[in-house]
Amino acid sequence: MKKTLLVGLTLGLLLSGCDKDDSLNNIDGGGVRFTTYMVESRATDTAWEAGDEIGVYMQTNAASGYQNINVKYANTEGNVNSFVSENPITYSGNENTVSFMAVYPYNETVTDGNYTFTLGNESLSKNDIMYASAPSITAGTTNVTLNFQHKLTKIALQINDADGNAVTGATVSIDKQRVNGVVDVATGTVSTTDEYNSTLNFAESNGTYEVIVIPDEGCKGRSIVITSGGKTYRCPVENISFGGSKKYTFPVSLQSSSTSSPGGSTEGETIIKLDASSFSIDNWTDEKTTGWIISSEAEISTENKTRTELAKNQSLTVGSSVEIAPQNDMTLAATDVYCIEYSRTDADVTAATLIVSQPATRSGAAQKTYTLPAGLANGQLVFAVGDFTNGFSVSSTVALTLDAVSVYSEESSGSEDSGETETPSQTEEIEVWTGSHNLGSWNGTSIEYKSEILAKTTEGCTLRFYYTDKTDGAQLQFAGSTTIDVTDDAGYVDMEVTAELITALTENSWPYLNGQNMTVTRIVLIGKSESGSEDSGETETPSQTEEIEVWTGSHNLESWNGTSIEYKPEILAKTTEGCTLRFYYTDKTDGAQLQFAGTATIDVTDDAGYVDMEVTAELVAALTENSWPYLNGQNMTVTKIVLICPAEN
Repeated sequence: MKKTLLVGLTLGLLLSGCDKDDSLNNIDGGGVRFTTYMVESRATDTAWEAGDEIGVYMQTNAASGYQNINVKYANTEGNVNSFVSENPITYSGNENTVSFMAVYPYNETVTDGNYTFTLGNESLSKNDIMYASAPSITAGTTNVTLNFQHKLTKIALQINDADGNAVTGATVSIDKQRVNGVVDVATGTVSTTDEYNSTLNFAESNGTYEVIVIPDEGCKGRSIVITSGGKTYRCPVENISFGGSKKYTFPVSLQSSSTSSPGGSTEGETIIKLDASSFSIDNWTDEKTTGWIISSEAEISTENKTRTELAKNQSLTVGSSVEIAPQNDMTLAATDVYCIEYSRTDADVTAATLIVSQPATRSGAAQKTYTLPAGLANGQLVFAVGDFTNGFSVSSTVALTLDAVSVYSEESSGSEDSGETETPSQTEEIEVWTGSHNLGSWNGTSIEYKSEILAKTTEGCTLRFYYTDKTDGAQLQFAGSTTIDVTDDAGYVDMEVTAELITALTENSWPYLNGQNMTVTRIVLIGKSESGSEDSGETETPSQTEEIEVWTGSHNLESWNGTSIEYKPEILAKTTEGCTLRFYYTDKTDGAQLQFAGTATIDVTDDAGYVDMEVTAELVAALTENSWPYLNGQNMTVTKIVLICPAEN
């Protein structure tokens, strides 16, 4: 391959089409050759180069196995777009149609349909795993077109100095990488079970630094590390999901900022701007990512620190300032780190100046000035707390929005209550959040955890997450806690409130909800049950945290296709007026309805994942008269029924 980097190519650079020249004489009469296309250009090169090799597979459409496995094809100097083989694939004459698959680069160790690879630091070209398939090709076709697609992720940094000149000779790497992977040749799917324990180096060409990595959903503690001019910058990227076939571009500008002391002296300071911009390069899909402005202060690091949000969605107008203060019980150290996330609408017009100074209560102290360059519509300013342990005042020469202001500190902020903490009773679930968020594949979202809810969140309580659209492999994680495998179809999953979880919620009023293969529709807080309830010999009723299971299974009601439910005597004895029957469901469609024991029909209109039915005297009588009451309705699948009663019953 050519080792020339191209940035910002257009569709005009499509490679040439099918070559009709059959003068290459190393193909026998029945052999197949391949004309290869790469939309626009290679990830690291402008075109194929003579001697490039691919591994080609063939299977008949009537069979599941391969008739040819990893046959080596190469191109020549005379036609770099045409790939031929010394031992070409031939047709047996028994096929009607066949399918071809191919992988670049050729790996001679592959002997089955699993193409294994290991990313290394020797050749960026060899790390660019590409895949092509040509299904349903008529048998006998001797010139087959293959369109190659990038399967991994490309990260690019374009580093310039304050004058816009390319910075060369920098050392750039990204840690916590998985480097061993497998391509399923039949589907082109990339997978890995590798550990996050490798570091990959960026390759440099004229101020552009690039690396190719295996796609993933991020890794805690991951950083891009840049060393230039004797300074090292560690840029956290742990929360970025690097998607397959996507390219993430971060133009980096090394600028000067100033720090003024109370005595008026000024010393130079270097800051680094990582701005996510879009550069259309071949078939990589550009991914917009928020960039950073990171100060070069010594020992600045967010490692082993906990994020606490101090402000959110604050408008900052010209001539005004916004005061940022730590939480009341928080003591910050100089080595803790502030983070300002901002956005502006005039970024293409002019650069801006952001001034961080002592709060109004402490005049005459040091201040810092940062440049927000033109073209940076949103970003994160990260700087050491330093003298601003009591907070700071922030102002700007342009109007902008402080999307969020946070601090990373080693000390967590625990709320101290002067009185007893009120906890919710089981029959008055506290709604934390309602909506509909499809987690997809770890496509999380922030959830506002209000202070009045936090005050009622104590150990022993339960957070319940209602869901729909669950598929195999569903998982859920909240506030960075342990990941829960959601294996049943109850329509909800419970998370115990532990001291660790409370700490995470206290430190972040917008905790992250994440997971995969399910849609979360509602989150509620359920109080712990009171122990030591008096027993006068009457039938014990369940507390909210020990719901009585009436029935579990999976019954699709379709169009009033009901079923009988066994209502056991021991459950009936605990069923009194004021209790609630809760029906968990999945697969709800428009017009869903539910009826139980011949009582009134309930229209199920929302997507909560469950529907409640009040236990009335009429319902108790119906259940008493029939130990196998009928469950009926339409347009939903019922998966579980539970009885919930107030603790005082």
